[in-house]
Amino acid sequence: MSKTNLQIHSEKEFELLIKHQETLEEGERLCLDVKNYQKAFELIGEAFSQEGASGGAAPYLIKTLTSLLENYLSWMPLSPITFEDDQFVKDDERFLKQHKRASFIFKNDEGIVYNIRGVVFKDVSDNSTFTTSNMKYGDSVIRSRQIINKDVLLPSELKPIVINVTKINDDDYVVLDSNDEKTLDIAIKNSY
Repeated sequence: MSKTNLQIHSEKEFELLIKHQETLEEGERLCLDVKNYQKAFELIGEAFSQEGASGGAAPYLIKTLTSLLENYLSWMPLSPITFEDDQFVKDDERFLKQHKRASFIFKNDEGIVYNIRGVVFKDVSDNSTFTTSNMKYGDSVIRSRQIINKDVLLPSELKPIVINVTKINDDDYVVLDSNDEKTLDIAIKNSY
């Protein structure tokens, strides 16, 4: 079987990338050995070519593949998750149930389902992120722990809300006005 144009392109580009990486100092190289991933890329390229998609559809397929790969390598669910009791494992020490497929989702004895990293705060001064149960915003408090009000969640809905903050002293942060007001309202409403 003859090679596709994408396979020919991939082989050539990987050869050049590997040669380029070998010329760089240790700290300048990619944080992975690209030779270890070449076969995986070739297999993805082969499957991509077999889809028979036109060049116009490529960006949409790439976006889907990127999302799937990100979830896969992050140990995130690849398909929708539900919240029936059989989807949870009992944690007797904390009287909680932890989701089997999404370890950051819990259910308490009252049946309240929540995501312990539903909100992540990002310090814009250094791009560090953190979770907290006590971020003041006006007269309200935003918590990273967010109640889930749905019966089913898609993998894309498991990504945390990111709220930009800045440090005002050693112990305090302030929520920035640049955050979307609707997003802040949701984070306040669902805080648990």
